[in-house]
Amino acid sequence: RRPASNPPASTGARRGRDSRPAGRRWARRPQPGAAAAGARYPGSVSGTSESEAYEAFCHGRWLLEAREYRQATLALERAKALEPDKGSIREALGRAYLSSRSYLRAVEEFSAAVELHPTDGYAHYGLARSLDRLGDPRAARHYKLARFFGTGLE
Repeated sequence: RRPASNPPASTGARRGRDSRPAGRRWARRPQPGAAAAGARYPGSVSGTSESEAYEAFCHGRWLLEAREYRQATLALERAKALEPDKGSIREALGRAYLSSRSYLRAVEEFSAAVELHPTDGYAHYGLARSLDRLGDPRAARHYKLARFFGTGLE
């Protein structure tokens, strides 16, 4: 569907491949049974959308880059609550826990990331680092797997 009026040409709105006006948000329509179930969109968790999880994930990664590890864990925990089966969220949360020296929690998150994506070399590397900090001998196995799959750190 097209909006009732297009933005004026003087605003500098650009048109993309799908010829929608730039800057306009196109909301999905909720299905009839979704409001009764308390969900905003079908398939979402407790009235939230995938975009909210993505925004929390991006904010958490930004905080990681800014070296605000404790605050990053809060944002990434929120993203994990919204999308628990995303390996990228679990891996970023593991990085935040590892950097804030919460090694047991880092092991939990990196283990979940490895279960979700067994060939993710960085998840194996993070798991190995966390296990190594705890003195666990399983770290050597995950270091080898990280080297085999490649971490992207080379």
